[in-house]
This record gives sequence, C-alpha cells and structure tokens, in this order.
Amino acid sequence: MWAPVDGTRFNGILGKTIVRAESERIARVRMWPEHRHSNSLNVIHGGALLMLADVGLVAGVRALGGVPDGGVTIDLQMQFVSSGIIGQPLDLIVERVRETKRLLFARGTMEQDGGIVATTAGTFRKLTPAQ
Repeated sequence: MWAPVDGTRFNGILGKTIVRAESERIARVRMWPEHRHSNSLNVIHGGALLMLADVGLVAGVRALGGVPDGGVTIDLQMQFVSSGIIGQPLDLIVERVRETKRLLFARGTMEQDGGIVATTAGTFRKLTPAQ
C-alpha cells in the first residue's frame, strides 16, 4: 500500500511523494517532477534528485519498518546517469543495506520510463524520540 510522505515538512518541496514497501528489503518512493523541479534545460534539476535521495532513502527504510523516528544524513552520494523528464513519475528504489543500533546504510536507484536516471547511497544516524 502506498503512503504519503509528510508534505508539511521540508520534503514538501518535492510535491506529491508516496512510498511503499515491496519486499523485506526493498521499498519504492515515487514523486511527480513538476516545472519547479526543472533547470534551464527543462529536465529535473540535480538538486531535486539529491533531495529525493536524501528524503527518500530514509522514507523507504521507514516503510520497511526501520528508523521509526527518522534519521540525520551523515553521508550522501549520487551518480547522475541521465536526464530526468518533467511530468513523468520518478521512482527511487530503496534497498536497506544494513541497520545498526545507531546507523542506517541504504542505497537506491532512480528510475523513470524504464531507464536509470541516477544511483545513490547514504549513511544516516538514527534519531531517538528525545532528539
């Protein structure tokens, strides 16, 4: 089942964004790129892709039952593979690589219309309710 990402927070800049678990280790985060996510070439701005990676890796793992209180980014890597198209759904396929008591390691592939737009990996410090 798809669930919305909290649009009242900073990640609301992404617009309509939903997430669902697809297996024990894999989740899918989907956004619909709009004109506000474009650059002067009328393709998805790299900053919008980085933001989807930053928000989406944690949101995807949360959908898998991990990091219940979210996480703070320690490290985020991105490899831009091709241009993303405005107006077509963009999916971030998230894989939970490892979770420890304090850290989360995740990686993902951004896909659109059957092609790869970018790959990403991140390390996040898990939050506790007191933080």
